[in-house]
Amino acid sequence: MIDQSFNINENCTGCYACYSVCPQSCISMLANEEGFISPSVNSIKCVRCGKCMSVCPILNPDEREFEPSAIACQNRINSSRIKSSSGGVFVALSERIIELEGVVYGAAFNSNFEVEHKSVDSHENIHILQGSKYVQSKIGDSFIHAKEQLSSGKHVLFSGTPCQIAGLMKYLGKKYERLLTIDIVCHGVPSPAVFKKYIEARERLARSRVTEISFRDKKMGWKNFSMRICFENKRVYCRSKDQDPYLKSFLQNGTLRRSCYACRFKGEKRHSDITLADFWGVQNLMPDIDDDKGTSLVLLHSPTGKQMFESIAGDIFSNPADVSEALKYNSAALNSVKRSPFRDQFIKEVTNDNFIKLAHKYFSESPNIRIRRRLLMVIKKLRLEKLVRKIRKK
Repeated sequence: MIDQSFNINENCTGCYACYSVCPQSCISMLANEEGFISPSVNSIKCVRCGKCMSVCPILNPDEREFEPSAIACQNRINSSRIKSSSGGVFVALSERIIELEGVVYGAAFNSNFEVEHKSVDSHENIHILQGSKYVQSKIGDSFIHAKEQLSSGKHVLFSGTPCQIAGLMKYLGKKYERLLTIDIVCHGVPSPAVFKKYIEARERLARSRVTEISFRDKKMGWKNFSMRICFENKRVYCRSKDQDPYLKSFLQNGTLRRSCYACRFKGEKRHSDITLADFWGVQNLMPDIDDDKGTSLVLLHSPTGKQMFESIAGDIFSNPADVSEALKYNSAALNSVKRSPFRDQFIKEVTNDNFIKLAHKYFSESPNIRIRRRLLMVIKKLRLEKLVRKIRKK
């Protein structure tokens, strides 16, 4: 049974490892008061076998020893790169697994635009897993099904956040030869309940149902990505990360799970075979390849990851990079984000009819805009002082 001294609200990542391993099926994953999925134990059915505690990646952290290598990558197929959050490497790796008659698991929208893990086994369906989803994904029975596929000899690619991959590996209990794990450099996971309220607010304003969502639309560029939402009545909403209220609340750390503010899975060394990230700073380190259409930073953590990456060499452009230099521009890989002082109040107060108003109240300016505004004020002050000195000299 889950240790009662374990503070679920503060420490649990909602990875589903305990749910997946329970032999009595007495653990349910339910939304807490903030909308985050957390385990709930039926004490009557529980036989106190301790398996849930033994697979918890928070209670049983593993040492990670493999020193990664870093590579800047872009998919050779431009359309695949444009539809991806960064350089389109996930698509190339997924296609390779499917060529091997394997199965790919990743985050996808369901018919209600809730984010949950799904599996695909055809090239035509890879697109449903493509692109970032800035909402915590429900794993469901994906760990269980992935283990069944691996036990039958199938190749499996399993992608997720670092805590989800750590949970998967704890649940499996061993490394399967045909398993490829991919995690991401994660900013943190927002509340599914908050996202639902945002979508309801957008539908209310558009007077129509949502048909398509992209958190990382590149029409304004990869670096200045946008939230893009399409509706049944053909309306299209598109605002940049500095303008959209959901992206602002996310990027200013106002909607994340409590455990994200003290994440146990940061660092260069990972539980995964491959880490994928945006190669922020590529314009400084490799300006010749930066076209603002997206470049992936790939970190290889294991022989399995290296071997699989080499198998897609013909599908991508790649340049070796220095790990330390690359990660200087991607602080989320190494450090947890700072909790917004408005986080608890925003989540408590927000509803579908006041989302935009509250987001504007608590997250009116993005950090980038705030920095630019302050720099402009400093420049104006310096220019004014210079002008005053000139006048006095006369």
